[in-house]
Amino acid sequence: GLFAQYLDSPTAFKSRYDELLSKTGMASASELAADFGIDIHSAQFWQDSLKVIEQDVDAFVEAVG
Repeated sequence: GLFAQYLDSPTAFKSRYDELLSKTGMASASELAADFGIDIHSAQFWQDSLKVIEQDVDAFVEAVG
């Protein structure tokens, strides 16, 4: 899911990623995600996350097909 966010806005994501890493272990996953404007309880977040994987699978299938 975070990778999907990165793909949408790499520069903005990179500027906040160190902050995210520094809070890991001190906050819950939903709190960390909320700092990025992500609702991990949202179906759209998970659909977007799976789209990244789907694109990788499609590229692999095309490459070996």
